[in-house]
Amino acid sequence: MPRPKTIPWKKRVAIFLAYRQFGRKVNPVAIRYAVARSTVRIIVEEFVGMNFSGEPRAKVSEAMFRKMQEQHLARVIES
Repeated sequence: MPRPKTIPWKKRVAIFLAYRQFGRKVNPVAIRYAVARSTVRIIVEEFVGMNFSGEPRAKVSEAMFRKMQEQHLARVIES
């Protein structure tokens, strides 16, 4: 029987965001939040399993983002 999740949700989110910020490295996150490396991996796998991206989004301007969305929708409509 698996152990219950004892880490609060806010800390789980913070761990996942730190993992993304540290360049997808487990060890610095584990040290920063004082959890086992395997716990960090499990949390990351959980978030990736919920379709969150393992990498941060590229930072683009709002105008560029709108243009990218329009192009994407145009391609979807064409298909």
